[in-house]
Amino acid sequence: MKLIAVFCSLPVDSGGAYKNIMLVAQAPAARAAQSAPAAQAIFRSYRIPAPWLQKKLAPFGVSAPPSANPAAAAAMINRSTILGEAGADNAANCFDLSVLRETPSYQLPRSCGGTKPD
Repeated sequence: MKLIAVFCSLPVDSGGAYKNIMLVAQAPAARAAQSAPAAQAIFRSYRIPAPWLQKKLAPFGVSAPPSANPAAAAAMINRSTILGEAGADNAANCFDLSVLRETPSYQLPRSCGGTKPD
């Protein structure tokens, strides 16, 4: 398999979370060169629906306006950052295992869609 991807990393939000958007297309290695123009055309035509984009741009894990208490606001940002980093670490590990290393799904941990315990 060969793949082509578009990756967009948004600036850190007010809650301290990093947000990424990634589009991926894959094809058998023998057909990848023929399929690449179609994948690129699909990527160019892709538009995120407005409700999804609003949700994506909203602060992660923040349901109330920032606190007037700086210590509480810092604790909330730190918690959001830690949770966001944990999710990003897992996503990066899963990408490494499944895409880069081409690990069979039966050898992937459950957090990556496999069957092995985490």
